[in-house]
Amino acid sequence: EKNMAALLEILEIPYTGATSDNIFICNNKGLNKKILKFHKIKIPWFYTFYRHRRVWLPKKLRLPAIIKPLCEEASRGISQASIVDNEEAFLERVQFIHENMELDAIAEEYIDGRELYVTVIGHKKLVVLPAREMKFGELSEDARIATYKAKWDDNYREKWGIKSVYVGKLAGGVEEEIADVCKRAYRALNISSYLRFDIRVTPNGKVYIIEPNANPCIAKIDEVAQSAMKVGISYDQLIKKIVMLALRKTN
Repeated sequence: EKNMAALLEILEIPYTGATSDNIFICNNKGLNKKILKFHKIKIPWFYTFYRHRRVWLPKKLRLPAIIKPLCEEASRGISQASIVDNEEAFLERVQFIHENMELDAIAEEYIDGRELYVTVIGHKKLVVLPAREMKFGELSEDARIATYKAKWDDNYREKWGIKSVYVGKLAGGVEEEIADVCKRAYRALNISSYLRFDIRVTPNGKVYIIEPNANPCIAKIDEVAQSAMKVGISYDQLIKKIVMLALRKTN
């Protein structure tokens, strides 16, 4: 994806969405976390494990942890087995990603809390759209992560009652904190189009950025368009805004 954007940049052809460097940074979970940490934005404690190097359980990493592919999208490679709470499971999951998926891995501290999806649109003037929330239905407390099946398998979602809804009531000040954190993260990553953040809000109101998603799905039924409609932005208006942002990048 980043190479297609880079080609359009070389040819000076306007295009919508994230730049090639935006896509590269957002796709690398370790790299974007380092940038966000530098800008003092809360992220889970993490460690990257590259293939063909030693793998161990870092002393600073509190369990449970989540093991993911370092550079993948759409929750590919994430399942209930990704949550590990002991050293043996930790090492086995990293090895699984290295050997079965032939990818580098990242281990992140598990953040207990509500899983929200927040879209930010804009260049100089930023708009934070209303958050959407992943409701995990009947899944047990220790299995509430957005796995590949939880996102894309309709039968699995129906079985466990998993659904995406407009965010429910938040404690006083948390909504403003979410907007502030997401704007700061958006600017830290130098985005000038639109982006969706996956965040976790802990029971005591702390806001953690889990992942930035460059060029998130803009289908009518997905989070970005649904969030826009919540504040009266029609689908046509949303698409027009995205196109206008692309044209401004060329000026």
